[in-house]
Amino acid sequence: MRKPKYDFTSKEFLQDPYHTFKQMRKHDPVYWSEQFNGWLVTGYDDVKLVTGNQEIYENSWPYGAARPNMPMTYFQHVNSNMLGFITGERTALHDQVKDAVQPLLSLHAFPEHQRLLRETMVDLFREAKKNGGMKFRRDFATPACLPFFSYLLELSENMEYDKELWDSLIPDLVDSFVHPYDPALLRKADASAKIVMDRISAVLLKRRTNPDDGFISKFAQACPDGEVACPAILVGFCVAAYNAVHLLCNGMATLLGHPQQNGQTTQRFLSDRRLRRGNDAIRRSTFGVIQDLPERYKIRREIFTQARLHHSTSGISE
Repeated sequence: MRKPKYDFTSKEFLQDPYHTFKQMRKHDPVYWSEQFNGWLVTGYDDVKLVTGNQEIYENSWPYGAARPNMPMTYFQHVNSNMLGFITGERTALHDQVKDAVQPLLSLHAFPEHQRLLRETMVDLFREAKKNGGMKFRRDFATPACLPFFSYLLELSENMEYDKELWDSLIPDLVDSFVHPYDPALLRKADASAKIVMDRISAVLLKRRTNPDDGFISKFAQACPDGEVACPAILVGFCVAAYNAVHLLCNGMATLLGHPQQNGQTTQRFLSDRRLRRGNDAIRRSTFGVIQDLPERYKIRREIFTQARLHHSTSGISE
């Protein structure tokens, strides 16, 4: 596999992602795509959907997408989604073009993905055993990354335990990240996220003591202590498995966002009616997730229902 032009897992990128994106904007051509109804950044051998608004594109993170009119291989599909799940920002405008992009990114478009995934995981764990351990971000994030973690969990022998993770972690994520552009929740994001990270890290370290406890235990054993708590990936590991991808992407964008950009993004969101409308669509898309939360979160579900009814009766075009 050729070395990617932009390394989105490097230390330099994670510390200062905007330098990389400035280079992309400077050296890679940008054009408007009627197919995706958005601006595309092209370069090297891929295409990344960015946004439907040039002004927002100037300061926002790219979002992974498929190449127009070309089928993607399994590994191309995995790699193209890496950016969106770990460092990408799912803005409202991204959500507006979801219907055009999603068919190209659907797992169902790849009939052999389960077989390939199993083979990939076997190879990964065999290599980890041979090397006496695994560096999570280097060896695990690619090629087997977050869009496929739901299928990884299906390989687990202990799905009841996975449900326990869901019940304990998702409410915290919902409480902090369901509306990441809200200034008050922006202030809460770091503290709440740290609690979630600590819980996940503690759980994984604990599961390492039971070698016969299914996939999660095998995964935890393969990760050295210093690599267990990779925040964005571990939150994704738990959340993506239960189809809360919108929640994860918005939350990680808030968590990883550049401090100097957060205020600008919030102001832009509050002043742009299209963004507010798109955000309502995102909130409705997470409605199914909210339905499964404990009793104390039903009030939030009622609020979402009222918002949806308001849109259906106010004559606002979706």
